[in-house]
This record gives sequence, structure tokens and C-alpha cells, in this order.
Amino acid sequence: MLPIDRLKSLVVPLLVLVGVNLVAVAWRAIPPQNELVAQDASWEALEPLAAGADVRHQLLQGGQWGQPVEKPADQDAAADAESKGAAGSSEAAVQALSKHIQRQLQGIIRRGGWVLLFAQPTETDGNPPLPLELRSGDVLPDTPWQIGQIWADRVQLVQQGHDPLIVPLYPVAESVTEP
Repeated sequence: MLPIDRLKSLVVPLLVLVGVNLVAVAWRAIPPQNELVAQDASWEALEPLAAGADVRHQLLQGGQWGQPVEKPADQDAAADAESKGAAGSSEAAVQALSKHIQRQLQGIIRRGGWVLLFAQPTETDGNPPLPLELRSGDVLPDTPWQIGQIWADRVQLVQQGHDPLIVPLYPVAESVTEP
């Protein structure tokens, strides 16, 4: 058997530890004050903001990602005609295809390989539609072009009887030289 002095040195810290835990349990059992409950309820009442998947328009409008380019509707129709395989130079076709893709592109992700996320027409049930996932080998919507290789910032488009085109997906910032 242990002497009483040693037994006290073991029992006293144990009793302090048990006492502190009992006080903590009792403290948690006391209902919170009304103002604390009101604060918690106000956080629960907040609704998350609906974030759009495509923020390029906001970046252009804010001036953080270049300047927005305004073009008349007849130029837009001409760009669509070229993107659908109309005759023209390869640079003009690449530019028209780039604009066509940029209007529908919601993002590029890496899921086993690079995947293009394209916007789908809106659904009538009220839920936003899931983006269309396009991989290498899929047909580009509204065009006769087939997707070749996909990179993080550009895509290769192939079509029977045409040379493959490398289309940049994001506009390249112009370099500015400082005086």
C-alpha cells in the first residue's frame, strides 16, 4: 500500500481534473442567452449568393482583364458564318471560332484529361442546367469542327478536308512597354 503522502499527490490532481470537467459539462448544459441565439439565427437566415460560373464578362467590365470589344450584329453573324465552315482565311476562321467558343465556354477542367465545359440552353424547370462536358473527339456545338487536343488555354479543332486549327480560348493581353 502507498503511503498517504503519495496517495494525496495522485488523488488531488485527479479530483481537480474531474471537477473541471464537471464544471464544463454544467456550463454547456445552461441554455444560451437570447442575444446569442439571435446572432446564431441571423447567420442561419443568410442565403448564399448565387455565383455564376462565367466571370469573364464581369472582369472585362471591371477593367481587370482587358477592354470589352463592342461589335455590331452584322459582324457577329459574319463570324458565325465563318465558324460554320464558310470560306475565308485560316486566321479569320480561328478568330471566329475563338469568339464562338468564348461565348459558350464556362470553364476548362482536368478530369483524367482536359475537358471543356460549355453552356447549355436554360431548362424550364427552374434549375440551372449542368454544363455540357466536351472531350477530345467530340463535335463542337453548332459547328462542323471536331475537338482534337485540349490544352489549358487553347484547343485543336479538326475537320475532314481541312488543316487542323489551334484556337486560343482566352484573349491574349497586349504587352505594354513602359517609358
